[in-house]
Amino acid sequence: MLDSNFCARYSGILLLVLGSWMVLLGAPRSTSVLAQRQAADAAEISRDLLYVAPQHILFAPAVAGGTRVPTFISRTGQGYQLTGAELRPMAEPNATFRNEELAPKGKRTISAGGTEYTVTPHSDDDRATLTLSKPGDADELVTTVLWTREQLASAWLALLQSRRKTLTTSALRADLEVSDPVIYDVQYDGTADRDGVWVAIGHSTGESELGIGTVVRFDLAGKRAKIYQPREVSTCAVTQLAISADKSVWVASRRQYEGVIRPCAGLLRLDPPSGQTQAATPGGRLDGAMVTAVGFADRLWVGTDAGICSSATGGSWDCKPIVPTVSVRSETPVSNLPGEKPSGKLKPGDYEVRWANNAFLEVLTKDSFDAWIAADDFQEASQRNFDVEPYKLLNTSGGGPAPIRLLATPGADASATGALVYRATLERLASPAAGPAGWIKVRAHTGWIERKNLEVLPKLVPAEGPAVGGGQQPAPHPLL
Repeated sequence: MLDSNFCARYSGILLLVLGSWMVLLGAPRSTSVLAQRQAADAAEISRDLLYVAPQHILFAPAVAGGTRVPTFISRTGQGYQLTGAELRPMAEPNATFRNEELAPKGKRTISAGGTEYTVTPHSDDDRATLTLSKPGDADELVTTVLWTREQLASAWLALLQSRRKTLTTSALRADLEVSDPVIYDVQYDGTADRDGVWVAIGHSTGESELGIGTVVRFDLAGKRAKIYQPREVSTCAVTQLAISADKSVWVASRRQYEGVIRPCAGLLRLDPPSGQTQAATPGGRLDGAMVTAVGFADRLWVGTDAGICSSATGGSWDCKPIVPTVSVRSETPVSNLPGEKPSGKLKPGDYEVRWANNAFLEVLTKDSFDAWIAADDFQEASQRNFDVEPYKLLNTSGGGPAPIRLLATPGADASATGALVYRATLERLASPAAGPAGWIKVRAHTGWIERKNLEVLPKLVPAEGPAVGGGQQPAPHPLL
């Protein structure tokens, strides 16, 4: 419902992919044509291999005179520890976090001040609730209402009206389904002057199901709950929380509906006494990125789909993009299309990986090749911004991004030329004066190499863009 346009745009991708046969631009078919066929699960392969955004941030105990070193956990459970300016993979994936977003909805248990507590979500036709209790104790400590049918209609009306102009509050209230609350994060806030459990809440995303992005704080001593529902995340899921030394609560969120995931409000700083929120923007190349993880130890650490940032919680931000990288140790044959005759060789070095299938990796190269693309395909590729928004790797429910065709000559036989996903920017060139209407000449700095035993690892690279608020870039943090 929310993202029907998005889903419709990419519907049918599996049929396109299964029917695609890759040949070198304009060249006759070769015996390697089978290797060029785009695997039907290439979108899932690329997502699992290349979406390296941190989903959780853990901290090792502080060493004498040092800082607490963060470990970033990916969606597959793989941990990467920040050592110097490098992300080094841990020996074994962290099973606790592996594919956590796919885990069944249900209660969560947390140890708070030496006592175990259970947080349990529930919903019926009219409302959703969250309960705090002790395991094995029949008595509930406190139950709070997260949202009601009336609240849902009010929170979602404006957004849904942007897609259905005639929608009314009464019609929405009657037709919506009260979603199940989903617990994404639980944090214990225990110090000398405070003792509470914080919970980040999203909602199930079935057809017509609606919920409200919510933060809950359970006061353990007072046995009461306080609800925070910032306007910025009302139609999103609150996915991560971090509590800083100044008692601020940092909130990460994302928009999701019927299998599609998008950024929401970025990073918010919540002031618990007033309930007011303030947007915190790391800046530079990471502006507009989807915030995927937050954590606090000595300073605030933020993981996004595009990189990692840290801040002294109020000052300047130090950010570095994360790039999925493959290290080539010897000269390696590279082709314009997977499985075709090599068009050159890559020199030893590190190369950014942009797409993958079972047997090949698409990498960015200094060398390039020129080709033709239909004008509407070029417009589609430019508008989708797929090459610079990593979070779109997650949206595989419709088969992934639509392939496009690069042809050696305008209007070449499409039946002999397969469609292929390109995440590298297609540079528009000046077309010849006599060039045909409806066609655009482009240059692609990309190539395909065999995967074999190559390992794709996340690498931090220098950030681009100015510091937040202008001025000089702050001195980098020792770990970045």
